[in-house]
Amino acid sequence: MLADVKANITALDLGRNSIGDEGCESLAEALKTNSTITTLNLSSNDIGADGCASLAEALKANSTITTLNLGCNNIGDAGCALLAAALKTNRTITELNLYWNFIEDEGCASLAEALKTNSTITTIDLRSNSIGYEGCASLVEALKTNSTITTLELGENSISDGLLAKVEEALKPNRTLQVHQYYHYHYYQFIKSSSSSVSLLLSLLSFNYHYYHHYHYHYYHR
Repeated sequence: MLADVKANITALDLGRNSIGDEGCESLAEALKTNSTITTLNLSSNDIGADGCASLAEALKANSTITTLNLGCNNIGDAGCALLAAALKTNRTITELNLYWNFIEDEGCASLAEALKTNSTITTIDLRSNSIGYEGCASLVEALKTNSTITTLELGENSISDGLLAKVEEALKPNRTLQVHQYYHYHYYQFIKSSSSSVSLLLSLLSFNYHYYHHYHYHYYHR
């Protein structure tokens, strides 16, 4: 048990196991009192909403974890909402990976609501979920007041071309954004370099070639 570990272990990688909800519950109980772990990888562990509920409770008490990887699990909207509730009080998590977790608009909206008050998270990975227009729109609204998020990855979701106008409008107030293209992931990452301006930091998977060149021209050839 982590609660009994005396060594200065700061990173715990349990990725690609079969921990499940029951194992996650036991781990979460230990995390409530552990004071050394800063990085926790629980990716690919068949963790669902029940396991996420236990983990969310632990995050309300834990004050050392800064990086949490829950990628490739099955937390869904219910689990995402539970995590979001914890993030309203947690003040240590800076990086959260929720890649491929069957999260839809409802779960994304819960997370967006938490981002309106959370002031520590800088990076969120929401790639390969089922987030659509409404979920992304809720993030747009949250990022108008959030001043700490610098990277938000939304590649491989269900974001339609209809959102592009909203993206462009939200980007207008910020003249300091740098646009980078990452071919490996096929998404576009907008990095905020000014925390004082209204900004939208989206990583949008897009096979629309015109979309990339529109923003490439808009920000590099103005």
